[in-house]
Amino acid sequence: MRPVRVKYLGLLPITRGTYLALQFIVLLLCIAMMVVGMSVMLRTGRYYPHLPDTSVQDDLIYEGLLALFWLGVLILVAEGIETIVMLRRFSRAAADQKARVANIETAEPVPAAPSAPAVQPPPSDLPNTNIQP
Repeated sequence: MRPVRVKYLGLLPITRGTYLALQFIVLLLCIAMMVVGMSVMLRTGRYYPHLPDTSVQDDLIYEGLLALFWLGVLILVAEGIETIVMLRRFSRAAADQKARVANIETAEPVPAAPSAPAVQPPPSDLPNTNIQP
């Protein structure tokens, strides 16, 4: 049985393994962003970004790095919701594929007519029944 493919963001067909590998990479990037933001939080003692102060030399950089933490949290929550939705789509598609395979396997062959020979001739050998004047 072929692996189940689902369209990711409506653009590209993707398998569950590939999707989970991409989500792992996104998780690592989010954690890295949050670690950088947390280090700035511990260094400056501020937990929320604010408008940069022009009298402080590196305040704009600190505020940008502090915003990385909150951006990482936001992306982590959004990706968590998206992962739940996509994994449900994968399981639904796998169930549909399994049901289709079960339907094909349980389908009975068409019974032959009583006067038909035991072995049916191939379609290319069938007599021409096209009546032409």
